Amino acid sequence: MKTRVMIFAALIAVAMVCCKKDNKSEPEPVTPVTPVEPVEPVEPHAPSKVERAPQWKVNWSSHDEAPDWKVADKDKDITSTMNIIAKPSDNIAEADIMAAFCNDVCVGVCKPKETSFGMRFYLGIYRPKSDNQMIKLAYFDSRNSRIIYWVDEFRFTNDDVKGLASDPYIPNEANRVSGEKVMVFRYSLPEDITVVAGDELALFAGESCRAVLPLDPDATTRFVYEVKVPVAGDVEEMYVKYYSASKSKVYKFKSYRFVLAEKTLSATPLEWAE
Repeated sequence: MKTRVMIFAALIAVAMVCCKKDNKSEPEPVTPVTPVEPVEPVEPHAPSKVERAPQWKVNWSSHDEAPDWKVADKDKDITSTMNIIAKPSDNIAEADIMAAFCNDVCVGVCKPKETSFGMRFYLGIYRPKSDNQMIKLAYFDSRNSRIIYWVDEFRFTNDDVKGLASDPYIPNEANRVSGEKVMVFRYSLPEDITVVAGDELALFAGESCRAVLPLDPDATTRFVYEVKVPVAGDVEEMYVKYYSASKSKVYKFKSYRFVLAEKTLSATPLEWAE
C-alpha cells in the first residue's frame, strides 16, 4: 500500500512538471528600434537657407542720357576758386563728366583730359555762397550710364589744389553713394549676433540694395556704426538683411522709416523681423 502511494505521488509530480513546461509562454519578439534623426530646432526670425554668400552690392541707378550739369553765371565767383585733379574711376571715358555741388548748387563741372599718366579730371570749383558747407562730388560714368556721388567730400579752400596728374585725387570710398540725397544711418547689432569673417550686412529698399553696411568682428557689444545712405524720396521704408557665414542663412530685420528732413536716423539697435 505504501509503495502504491509513493508511485502515485511520483506520477502527479511528473504531470505537474510537464504542465509547467507546456504552459510556459514564449518570449515576445523584440522590434528593432529605428534611430531617429535629430530635428534641428526652429529658429526665430524665419531665416532662409542659402547655398553661398550673397555678396550684396549696391544697385546703382541708370541714366539713359548724360546729365545737364552747368554752373549758373550767378554762381561763378572768378576771384575765388580751388582745383582738383581727380581720378574717380580706373576706367575713365571721354564722355564721362565730373561736377562739384554745394548745397545742391553746381559750383564746378568738366570733362576728362588725356595726360601721360592716363585720363584725368581737372575740376575747377567756384567759391560757394556759404564757406562752411561741404562739397559733394558727382561723376557720370558713361560706359555704365550711371551717376556716382561722394557726399561731404571736403570744404572749399581758396586757391587750394588737390592732386597731381601723376598722383591724382581719388574720392573717399566711405563717402560714395548712389543717390544725391543722403541720410546718416546709425545702428548697432543685436546682442545675440557674433560676427565672424564672411558675414554680410546690407540695407534694402524693396529689392534694391542701397548700401552695404560695415561689420567688424572685433567691435564691442552695442558698438554704433554710422554710414551714409542714399534716399530716393523725402520718406522711405528700408530694412536690413544679415548673412551668417557660419549658418549659411540670411536673416531679416524690422524696417525703418527714413525721413530726409531729419538728416540722421538716430542710433538704434537692429531688431529681428518676425
